[in-house]
Amino acid sequence: MAFLESTCQDEFGVDIDQEFSAHAGMLEAALNIYRELIGRHVINQALSQCPDADIVLTGHSLGAGTASILG
Repeated sequence: MAFLESTCQDEFGVDIDQEFSAHAGMLEAALNIYRELIGRHVINQALSQCPDADIVLTGHSLGAGTASILG
């Protein structure tokens, strides 16, 4: 199983103050989803329409790991 260690700073606009290890495929999927959400302004649009709403990330199996990283 491939694992990737990362700090996820600057390149993706995320500043995490600690290093972490994650499955390389899950991390890549989470970063791709993040890029799409930010690039299309999905989160900003949703929160502007419903400012009191919560964002919930879910998944099953590999999707759960991806959702945890994305969260």
